[in-house]
Amino acid sequence: MVKDPKVNGFKCPSSPSHASEGLLFGVVLRDTTRNSVAYLKHTTPITENLLASVHPVRPEEVFRVAGQCVEKQCKHFDGAHCRLAHRIVEVLEPVVDSLPRCMIRPTCRWWAEQGASACFRCPSIITCDVSPSAKLAEAANPEAKLKEPDPEVSPRII
Repeated sequence: MVKDPKVNGFKCPSSPSHASEGLLFGVVLRDTTRNSVAYLKHTTPITENLLASVHPVRPEEVFRVAGQCVEKQCKHFDGAHCRLAHRIVEVLEPVVDSLPRCMIRPTCRWWAEQGASACFRCPSIITCDVSPSAKLAEAANPEAKLKEPDPEVSPRII
């Protein structure tokens, strides 16, 4: 049963592994040319055993975790929107041209605010990338200057 984000809040698709109600929804595939996320057919609750299975690597280097969006407690939240999702769409190029099969989309804040534009870039996002590209580092920087959204186009809020 999918939770209603209007009632229960949104999920952040780039949560730390210790996030409240954390769900594993993707695994990072490492390649010599580019890293990407393989989406799982079903989400899996984060457990201590799951986290220990990748030791000594940080779980965020291997797993994509969706946790409860903490909104004002997050450095990327501006009080109304996720600025990380906005920067990802603004700075990064799409890496897929169709929506990935994602089990968290119905409750995902990035999807709710940026729509398919965020999803087309999501497979390139690694929560803890030890050697991010310059573009990914720019997108992840909460201090990076953003282009103001077009006032004629409101964010996609479900």
